[in-house]
Amino acid sequence: MPRSNERARPALPSDDSPGLARLEGLIGYTLRRAQVAVSRSFVELFADLEVRQSQLGVLTVIEGSPGLRPSQVGAAIGIKRANIGPLLDALEAR
Repeated sequence: MPRSNERARPALPSDDSPGLARLEGLIGYTLRRAQVAVSRSFVELFADLEVRQSQLGVLTVIEGSPGLRPSQVGAAIGIKRANIGPLLDALEAR
C-alpha cells in the first residue's frame, strides 16, 4: 500500500541553473531549501514507522506533559484546534 507521504519530489536546481546565484542570496529561498532537506531526511528516517512530523510532535509533547488537553497539545506545536482532534484520533487508532 503506498504511503501518503510518498509523492513525486521536484528536483532541486543544479548549481549551474540560470538565476541560481541570485536565488541563493535570498534568505527565504535558502530557508525553504533547508526545510525541504530536513523534511526529506525525516521521511527517510521514520519511513518504517509511517509517522508524520506533526504526529511525532504530538507524541513528544504528550510524553513530556501527560494530561494536557488536546487544545494545549495543539497550541504547543502550532496545530489549529480544529486539526488536533483528527490527528489525535488517527494516533489512537494505530
